[in-house]
Amino acid sequence: MPSSSLSAAVRGRLGISREELGDLLEVTVSQVGHVECGRRSYSARAQARLLRLAELLPAALPAEAAPPGPTLA
Repeated sequence: MPSSSLSAAVRGRLGISREELGDLLEVTVSQVGHVECGRRSYSARAQARLLRLAELLPAALPAEAAPPGPTLA
């Protein structure tokens, strides 16, 4: 089941695993999984780090403004 949490969104935008996000937030991969499933929340410190990561991400391009993909010739 896909997660709609900020944690999962940041991971998706960065293209990183739960383990890699855990390293960035200084929490275990298990903690990341529990947060993304809605069973737990991050500590204040980890949440602040996650919010900082989210702030650094560029806004997503709307589908119509996305650059065209490669063409097959």
